[in-house]
Amino acid sequence: MARRTTYHTLLGRLEKRLLLLEEGALLPSEQSLAEELQTSKPTLRIALAELAERGVIRKINGVGSVVTRRESTLSREIVFLCHDIRFFAETLEAFGIQCSGNNYFSSIVSLHGDTLSQERIIDTAAKRNPSGILIYADPRHLELNAYKRLAASGIPLVFLMRLPKSVKGSLVTFDNAEGITGLVGKLYRSGCRKIALYGDTDVNPLAAVERTNGYLQGLRKCRLRPKKKYICLTQKEADAFTTLFRKKETAPDAVCCLNDVCAGNLIARLAKDGIDLSEIRFTGFDNLPLAKFIPQPILTVNPPMHKLGMEAARMLFRSIENPAFRRPVCKKLPVEILRTKPFLKG
Repeated sequence: MARRTTYHTLLGRLEKRLLLLEEGALLPSEQSLAEELQTSKPTLRIALAELAERGVIRKINGVGSVVTRRESTLSREIVFLCHDIRFFAETLEAFGIQCSGNNYFSSIVSLHGDTLSQERIIDTAAKRNPSGILIYADPRHLELNAYKRLAASGIPLVFLMRLPKSVKGSLVTFDNAEGITGLVGKLYRSGCRKIALYGDTDVNPLAAVERTNGYLQGLRKCRLRPKKKYICLTQKEADAFTTLFRKKETAPDAVCCLNDVCAGNLIARLAKDGIDLSEIRFTGFDNLPLAKFIPQPILTVNPPMHKLGMEAARMLFRSIENPAFRRPVCKKLPVEILRTKPFLKG
């Protein structure tokens, strides 16, 4: 594996070198290239022969190697189809750094629009015939036929978070349910017994289902029974839910919110109603920057966004450079529970 990886790295470095030259330009001598790329001349010649076979360069006796098809030098492109670029910004950055360090070219493509638009975007990415594709699919459009065509194309694929329906492939994910289960356990060990669940419309629908299941699993582990009045997942239920906080005997002593935005919204609404929140504990999810602006500390789940990008890149490299490893694999990354530190007022 090490030899193949070294050779492919050399190919990538050669392609980067060729990007600096125009069609018809003469490459430096083999001796100069070998010294520049810190490789042996026999290994360099094998790489040059592959580029010549692909039509990227042409060897002219007595002259040297000439660039013939400059556009072909991007054969080591890896496309990241991402439905939520803002949320996965840290993942995108880590993925790009890994690609660059291994002499691949990463291209970020926003996967947006209706069903037809997303089908076209996926098919267009496949027609580019990249070395590999990383995908965070729109959770509302996991049934697209384009995913099946992509899986059948033979292009190495890695998915983030979830697999599309009826598609087998490699997956890098973290457990939404496990994060909420861990939060419930921490609240229980701190003495909380009336643990509620709150969500509003600003939540990924599949993540909401997974996190709700995690909440219920957490209650079961703590031998607590779920109560309908303590579960609020729609705006219609919000008014009845917030009235519980007006009396000490009905108020929850802790609230698991489906994400940090929900936690901020609920705390602001209760504070506006004059509710004393000093004895109530709140949790969120995602460790968003805005959590620092919530006027009281909350527990939140810190997802491994940076590591998602690194692990996805590594899985793709292995699949690209070692076809024997193209069988689907799933890697689930652990999450971290932490307490936010609000900015001081004034």
